Amino acid sequence: MHGCGRRIATSVSRNYFRIAELEARVEQPHGGFVNACPAASHGHSESSAGKAVIVTGAGSGIGRQTAVQFAREGGRVVVADIDAEGAKHSVSLIQAEGGDARVSVTDVSDADAVESMITETMAAYGRLDVLHNNAYWAPLSTTLTETTLEQWNRTIAVTLTGVFLGCKFAIPHMIAAGGGVIVNTASTATRADEIVGWLADPRYARVMTSELTGADTR
Repeated sequence: MHGCGRRIATSVSRNYFRIAELEARVEQPHGGFVNACPAASHGHSESSAGKAVIVTGAGSGIGRQTAVQFAREGGRVVVADIDAEGAKHSVSLIQAEGGDARVSVTDVSDADAVESMITETMAAYGRLDVLHNNAYWAPLSTTLTETTLEQWNRTIAVTLTGVFLGCKFAIPHMIAAGGGVIVNTASTATRADEIVGWLADPRYARVMTSELTGADTR
């Protein structure tokens, strides 16, 4: 998204790094990955080499795979997750391949924790090029009527407020540097019915938040 001299690209995506490639890479019991897709590349791309990247929720799943791929393409990755052991495992996978990564044990619903995550990244790398708001929490095994208020509040705090806090503290550094990229993981399923989307899945609010943020920062 192009602006007047300063550029912050915001997007909603679950395929920031060729999702077909990521989903074809299967995590093995010993902790490594096997490339089941012949198109997978370990080379560094011009878009990632040397970039400072934060991925939240990077202790497992899409977040871990995204962090690994950023590192494979030359990015310097902050693996942020509330699960310290999961984050350490992700970092060990990256470092085993010679990548640059560090752990940030962060609860994205905590403003002080998110601000510290950003501050520590700036102190370590002197820049912040990419923020991937990927952390997600929800009581998936319950129905709407079974969901407690505590569960609902936690879902909103992590899934929506966490995105707001990440953007709030990252954007000033990106503007000062002349630009950056923010990626918010969401789900296209929430587009199927916009009314139901608001009620059933707070990731829909991520879609709308991303679009509003993009309008503010273009």
